[in-house]
Amino acid sequence: MVTRLTTVADVQAFAQRAWPLPVLAVYLEYGGPDPLQHTVTRWTLATEEEVVQLNTADFSGAEKVAALLSPLLTGRSRVKAFHDAKKALRYLLRLQLYPERLFDSMLADQLLSAGGLLSEPKLVETAARHLDASFSSLKEEPPPAVAATLIYNLRKALVPQLVQAGLVRSAELEFECTLATAEIENNGLRLDTARLRELTARAAQKMAAAAQAFALAFGLESPHLFGTDFTSGVNLNSDSQLLSFLQKQGLPLRRVSAKALQPFLSQYPVLQHILDYRQGAVEYRLESFLSAVSPVTGRLHPTYSQLAAATGRFSCSNPNIQSFPRAREYRACIIPAPGKLFAIADYSQIELRIAAQICKDQRMLEAFRSGQDLHRLTAGILMDKPPETVTPKERQAAKAVNFGLIYAMGAAGLAAYATQQYGVEMTLEEATRFRERYFQAYRGVAAWHARAKREQPTMVRSLSGRLRRVPKGALTNVLNSPVQGTGADILKKALLLLSRALRPLGGQIVAMIHDEILVETTAIQAEVVARVMSRAMEEAAAAFLPDVPCPVSVTLARSWAEKE
Repeated sequence: MVTRLTTVADVQAFAQRAWPLPVLAVYLEYGGPDPLQHTVTRWTLATEEEVVQLNTADFSGAEKVAALLSPLLTGRSRVKAFHDAKKALRYLLRLQLYPERLFDSMLADQLLSAGGLLSEPKLVETAARHLDASFSSLKEEPPPAVAATLIYNLRKALVPQLVQAGLVRSAELEFECTLATAEIENNGLRLDTARLRELTARAAQKMAAAAQAFALAFGLESPHLFGTDFTSGVNLNSDSQLLSFLQKQGLPLRRVSAKALQPFLSQYPVLQHILDYRQGAVEYRLESFLSAVSPVTGRLHPTYSQLAAATGRFSCSNPNIQSFPRAREYRACIIPAPGKLFAIADYSQIELRIAAQICKDQRMLEAFRSGQDLHRLTAGILMDKPPETVTPKERQAAKAVNFGLIYAMGAAGLAAYATQQYGVEMTLEEATRFRERYFQAYRGVAAWHARAKREQPTMVRSLSGRLRRVPKGALTNVLNSPVQGTGADILKKALLLLSRALRPLGGQIVAMIHDEILVETTAIQAEVVARVMSRAMEEAAAAFLPDVPCPVSVTLARSWAEKE
């Protein structure tokens, strides 16, 4: 049975009854899908003893209801249980409510799947898995009173499972991070639309020029950028059609990926037109960012999914700011509000530091503790020379070795990786020699790899305890997953600490890109914000990497392009 609360006295009486209880389940309904334009229209709350419902229309607006419920929904006096907490929090934040001590049955379900549930499950799907299988037959959300009761009961069912699976620390981190993630989505980031339009128009011209050059090189009448007619042109957007055409021209190709084309460029320079066309196409696709600008705020508001990657890393969409080109001319399009600055921070060599913590390699640990440049140290080992005499090219080669070999890359893979990712030519003989010297020098890494090969685990953990199921014998996944998972742990902890610390300073996190965080701040507070960022991010790293210092660099900038 659900009790409808229609007066202030009703709400106050319910608040008195609910105040001593440890858990409050919350289910909200909205006037529309955009928290920047719409608000909460109905509030359904469940405790162990009752379910109540408030219609915003019965009061003088959602702000009045928020004020009445604020004692119950904020603070740390009780657990607030949601399904898909981030969605609800985006609306609650707009009403100046900042709930803490959160539980999210959606994220709990995903965590228990150990990386197997990457799409965000609906309430009935989670209920079917953990309460009653009959819910799987429901095609729509249940009535609000039933939904709130399900959320309450799901928490009771899921908490023991999280405890048994050793996922309590990971779960608490994910739950609390939903508030920071909701804030980031609401904050959004500003886009210089005029500049980006110019760049995408230029990209379209680049595509046309590359397609024309390709057509002329093969004696075609005209290129078909988006067609499939081979009588007069070639569809450069279709790998299968392009490969078929090139093979008919006598080119010994099996694939037309950039990696596959690279070895043939010197012999067949015409292939460069394909690469140029594709680069233009990548840049032209940024036109989608223009249509993603909110008509309400004039800003981009990307969606961040906390557990859409098996490693626990954030994924991003609508639009995917993590795919934004690195070129300065493009990143100059991401700018702060007028009169404000960006404070941009990231970790230095975080993957290598995590690997050092996991494998306890003494040489790596000592290098990081003493502030040495690990790439220069490795280059000295590989080249058998003092680190201070290492050249920039040798250091670049060592960078490829460090990042490639922590995940047990073979000699052939290392040689290709060095060329493709770092622009370093490395022969198979050199790669073989470098592997031998690397593992002789970093014995802790070698032992970590040997243990993984010997044990062949099918379940691995990050340093927070986050689980991922991996195929038996999948060595790269066994090594990579704990590192990437711990990277996710650190970033989420940093976001949680930082969002709290920035509120009194008026700063706000506007984006996160892999291990990089962008904060928008006033110029007056910029130096203070930079120090707060360094402190919060270093504290987050220390929570998981007690043996490895993790310095954070912060750049104050007028655009994303100015990051050092």
